[in-house]
Amino acid sequence: MVKTISACLITKNEEIHLERCLSSVYGHVDEIVVVDTGSNDRTVEIAQGFGAKVFSVSWKDDFALARNAALDLASSEWILSIDADEWVEVNWDALDFALRYPRGTQAYLIDIEVKSATSFGGDYSFRAPRLFTRTELRWFNRVHEKVLTPDGFEPVVSFLESSIMKIIDVGYQNEDDCLVKGERNYTLALRDLLDHQEFSFDQNLLAQKAFEVGRSLVTLGRREESCEYFEQARGTARDPQLWMCATDFLARQYLALGRFRYCISLAISLRQRGGEERYCNWLCAQALAQAGQPHDALDFLEGVDQVIDPSGCEFDRARVVEFRSLCLALSELEESTG
Repeated sequence: MVKTISACLITKNEEIHLERCLSSVYGHVDEIVVVDTGSNDRTVEIAQGFGAKVFSVSWKDDFALARNAALDLASSEWILSIDADEWVEVNWDALDFALRYPRGTQAYLIDIEVKSATSFGGDYSFRAPRLFTRTELRWFNRVHEKVLTPDGFEPVVSFLESSIMKIIDVGYQNEDDCLVKGERNYTLALRDLLDHQEFSFDQNLLAQKAFEVGRSLVTLGRREESCEYFEQARGTARDPQLWMCATDFLARQYLALGRFRYCISLAISLRQRGGEERYCNWLCAQALAQAGQPHDALDFLEGVDQVIDPSGCEFDRARVVEFRSLCLALSELEESTG
């Protein structure tokens, strides 16, 4: 039996990106559901031109609330959740076959390739549950939202090969846009944390909220402040994965702040608690190189052919090659002048 798919997205003033996004799913999904939160450009007109079901709602400072509104308005068995600045590349026949035999899967992890044009980013990829069953999952969190079961548990997931489906995200295309959205995300994340500190005794949930505030501060370049929240998250996290992510972000902020010994200490702790060895060595190598020890950095780079952080983001391998070449050149210079 052919499974039905609703492409769902929320929009506000997305006329620049929306046509490319909708063109990638038009004629392949059973319906397109757009929840618009107050556009004053051609966003709604463009969406209607693709036959989308467009609904206007008031923005309530809550991304999960808006995304759940789209779920409630959809009617298909599966939800493809995309953003207006993304597009999908799909083998639709292979996807249909996968959805016919989900074997208990509630959500599929999809490869997302981010193409960022700002100094805050750089190209990277990660996986996220963007294709999921409509009736079994809901969105949670004001910002940095995620899909969970209605009672807050992680869904049963499977990985969908990128040859079947992947999402391309244009990322932040200028630093002004990055800062504006970063300020918005910080405000929402801090509000979420303060709300939960008042009403929740779930320490792991509070750790997650603190972690999200820290992430938002990093986007704003407020690294010193972010460290406080990552420390808070590490101190109260009960979930090993959350602890590793908070430790990683803290190590990276110390690296950027020039506190190289702290970075190395955290990277070693991360490795001891199950962090991927190549990634931890990559952190140590960066700290050593910036501390003026390129030869020692090269030792840590031995065998590092792939860099994937605890949250699943895979960095462009060209960065590894470039960094190794730089360390080698610095090491040779050091020896020749030594």
